[in-house]
Amino acid sequence: MLRTIGMLFLIAVFGNCQKNVPLDITYKKGDFWVSDFRNNSFPGKAFSDDKIYCSGLRTDSSNLFYCLNLATGKVDWVKPVTSWAAQPPVIARDFIYYCGYLGDIYKLDKHGNEIWKTQLNGSYGGHRIDPINNDLLVDAVMEGYARISFATGAQSIQIGSTQVQAPVPVLSHDTAYQLVNDSLFCRKSTTGAGIWKIQCDARGDEVFLIKGSVYYYDNMSYLHALHARTGAQRWRSDTAFPRQEVNPHVELEQGKLLCFFSNLDDARIINIETGKQERTLTYQELQGYLKPLKQYVLSDGRHDYRVTVKNAFGGGQGSFRDTFDVFVEERN
Repeated sequence: MLRTIGMLFLIAVFGNCQKNVPLDITYKKGDFWVSDFRNNSFPGKAFSDDKIYCSGLRTDSSNLFYCLNLATGKVDWVKPVTSWAAQPPVIARDFIYYCGYLGDIYKLDKHGNEIWKTQLNGSYGGHRIDPINNDLLVDAVMEGYARISFATGAQSIQIGSTQVQAPVPVLSHDTAYQLVNDSLFCRKSTTGAGIWKIQCDARGDEVFLIKGSVYYYDNMSYLHALHARTGAQRWRSDTAFPRQEVNPHVELEQGKLLCFFSNLDDARIINIETGKQERTLTYQELQGYLKPLKQYVLSDGRHDYRVTVKNAFGGGQGSFRDTFDVFVEERN
């Protein structure tokens, strides 16, 4: 399956904020960033503790990673990087992982100081943190996936090039779930020891872990639910999604499964116990799941701005709880 690696998370900007804005926006530390924050210029955003962490999307060779303070409207720090982020950075309590789309990977402290930098041995296709030891797992596409050491940045390929496009596993505590070459594996993430394995005609490599069950789509685009501990099949959905859809999502919402794909044209509510479709959702109904998380009112001394942070639908496998839009509206 051809995975989407350029996941641009949209930034909608209203009012007069787009007037007289240069094509490439560059901030310095201490700048008031709100007034010219605009659409599609800042992909791969993370939101944490009243701050937005994002890279600038530039047409020249200079790329920068920013910490934008939502309480003050100022830029807290700026870090030069090799390439812009295709996915949101990992923001932990006392460190940050940043991954550029060209495979440049950084570990920073919360002040933007570089602890280490490494270059991925392979093409970049996504990342996920290992909750056991804080190592970074990175999809190296044709080379399998790489484990990046939390302490040093040293990398080791966990699955080699004989396993073409083996994705980063989905992790839960000390257990890892992964689709490789039409087999779904459950392993101990700390040792790699096998727990169970099943053959499946999976479509792509996306695996979803929700409330004790593992979910995947088959080649006919039916959704399957398995017991996470044993791999035993619980159900197959009674309806299939269009086969041309890409980047499936499965989310838990109000005790039911919300299933949709990246183009947002075909969304459905599936009963989590039976796999039966309960209803379809319109585009407008699906958008209703994106609730504002927090609002700020900021001023540059001449104009006031309302800044709203909302969850966003990303183009890849990540949950919409982990991706964000930032809406800026000038108030007269």
